[in-house]
Amino acid sequence: MKVLRNFEASVDGFEVEFYPKLLDAEFSEAQRRAFYDLKVGKNSANRLLRGVRWGVYARDTFSWLQRNSYRLDSDKNPEEEGRTRYFSLMDEDFLCHPILTDVLRSCFSKHRFAESSYARAYEIQLSFIRYQPTLEQPALPSPIIPHQDAVDGTIIVLNKFGSLSGGLSRIYSLQNDPLFEIDLRTGESLFVVDSKIKHQVTPLQMEPDRDWRPGDLAFRDVMIVRYQPVGR
Repeated sequence: MKVLRNFEASVDGFEVEFYPKLLDAEFSEAQRRAFYDLKVGKNSANRLLRGVRWGVYARDTFSWLQRNSYRLDSDKNPEEEGRTRYFSLMDEDFLCHPILTDVLRSCFSKHRFAESSYARAYEIQLSFIRYQPTLEQPALPSPIIPHQDAVDGTIIVLNKFGSLSGGLSRIYSLQNDPLFEIDLRTGESLFVVDSKIKHQVTPLQMEPDRDWRPGDLAFRDVMIVRYQPVGR
């Protein structure tokens, strides 16, 4: 996609960034191992494979908690009707990978908080999602409609494998007017200022090419990073 100018979160409500370190072969292998045991969430209507991890970022250091629950009010995610869902707890060895921690620090800087992590503590919430469609069933995002999450966040594509179509990230005005669309590549991220815009991901479908064989898999792995001040 040819972009005529760089988007800035402070002006446009979103921005795109590429993290070439995420293409590192050793990191990619660590990421594949970390996603291997992801399961469908307990108490979840959506059938995506997901993991989660909550933590605290203070004095430029991440401390990871054992919490594995996640909830959005029903007006933010009508599909889940306000239920508390429980997901796989992401492995701490993966969370401490130096490439990943560098990316998490970069994500923190996008929020432009008034105080640094040395002045106050920040809650970090990570969601790890594998979109894995089959020939019969697309992989549906949750929620599927343009929406807000009540907190700013960054979506990062960690891996794409196999023959896929869809999975476009779309940006809308608060009045649901379409503004921007991008097919994020591996290593690319989209930071969203929740109060300024709505966002959406389109369903992913398996799209076999001439080399496809029965039993072949196709999936897209993403990480969503959210920060907010502790005690907000």
